[in-house]
Amino acid sequence: MADPIDSMPGKLDALTERVVHIERAVAENTEITRDIRDALVAGRVAGKVIKWAGGIAGGIVAMWAAWHQFNGGKP
Repeated sequence: MADPIDSMPGKLDALTERVVHIERAVAENTEITRDIRDALVAGRVAGKVIKWAGGIAGGIVAMWAAWHQFNGGKP
């Protein structure tokens, strides 16, 4: 019968391989999660910029229409 201590190095090597595999998977998952987070943040920022630019454009159009209205032009 094999001595349980003799099989320990093999079990430790297998366990070490599993831990290394899990660490790689976690690192890959972390990278993917960061990429998704960055994309979501970029989308939020773009949405705010578009909303801000729309407000500015709306104000400019309103001022242009008022200018033409008061000066007898057609808006």
